[in-house]
Amino acid sequence: MNNRSFSRIQLAVIAIIVCALFVNIFWLFECIFFPERISEDISGEINRFITVRPLLPGRGIVGYISDDLTAEEIERAKEEIAGTEVTKEIARTKINEEISTIRIYIAQYALSPVILVRSLHYPLIVGNFRHSNPDLDIYRKQGLIPVRDFGNGVVLFKRESK
Repeated sequence: MNNRSFSRIQLAVIAIIVCALFVNIFWLFECIFFPERISEDISGEINRFITVRPLLPGRGIVGYISDDLTAEEIERAKEEIAGTEVTKEIARTKINEEISTIRIYIAQYALSPVILVRSLHYPLIVGNFRHSNPDLDIYRKQGLIPVRDFGNGVVLFKRESK
């Protein structure tokens, strides 16, 4: 190995270290000067589920529904992204997919050890909606009976017995 290739390797390693340091310093700066931004968002979301927790079983599986994207919408967006120019609508769909995933993870954390599954085929279903007063008639048509609307976008449903 000659000195020229060795200096290129050194330069590449130094560039990676500088980039990593920059990202970490930026993150540290944000945590020090704006800690409430991160903690308030997550703790506020977790607190939305405090009132529903006592109505769920101690453990087991509960259904989960939201007004986020459906699995079909997410798959359609992924198909559209493959090999095409990304439009604003496709980009918005991709962002919504990520937000939807974050929302179910936060709900899962708040309601553990109960396991949430995106399905309507369980006796109890937790609804996690972006708006504090969702249109419950849409879900009644799907065979879900609202047990309690907590007024903060969280609704507990039970499956209609047939």
